Amino acid sequence: MGHLRPGSGSLDPLAAERLAERLAERLVALLAEAGLSARLLNQAPRRQPGTTEPAPDLLLLAAPAEAELLVPELRRQRAAHRLPCLVLAPRLPGAVVAALLEAGADGVMDLHEPVEVAFAHARAVLRRGGWGTGRGETAAWRLVPTRRALLRPCGTDTELTSAEFDLFRLLTIAPGETVCRDTVAHHVLRRRIDPTDRSVDNLVMRLRRKLGDDKAVKTVRGLGYMFAGFERGTLLVG
Repeated sequence: MGHLRPGSGSLDPLAAERLAERLAERLVALLAEAGLSARLLNQAPRRQPGTTEPAPDLLLLAAPAEAELLVPELRRQRAAHRLPCLVLAPRLPGAVVAALLEAGADGVMDLHEPVEVAFAHARAVLRRGGWGTGRGETAAWRLVPTRRALLRPCGTDTELTSAEFDLFRLLTIAPGETVCRDTVAHHVLRRRIDPTDRSVDNLVMRLRRKLGDDKAVKTVRGLGYMFAGFERGTLLVG
């Protein structure tokens, strides 16, 4: 049990941090058994130098003693991608919970709840978002050419710019085939580029950020780019 602050009825910051880490570790293990992956944002990614960590199914964020300090981080995460995010926190006032949800959290989980409840809560967050809730369940992205839109499995628009949409459409015409930089420049940017021009590379980087899946668009060194498919989910057109 963690130590309580005198007269407060809440965990002290260090005890809350340890409790959050233990809950996160157990939750990550349970999700892995169900064929799902989760990442605790408060910890540095565990990967080999030069490699890209696969996008998880769920992001976990452990709240500090002053949970409202998470608001900027949640907004930053939402600006970068739309992966579902679950906040692990000690008991919070309703106003703080509301602020976290408004900032982009998909759920706020009480640290004192059993891990089985946290697991059910996480699966509910994934189910509401249309991301699938375990092995054998596949979510579908939808490309709608008539609307020039790419919809996430949860139905929300990725809000691609005109150039980002044209790039994604070009890459997905023949999935698995490499499209060279010059072809992207001609069909998307409508101009030629020289070897030092980074316009295509920057466009690809912005598209990956919108997709929230670094492996969907693969770099073929010295040749160009290819659509390798979503790590979680299929792509439907129409």
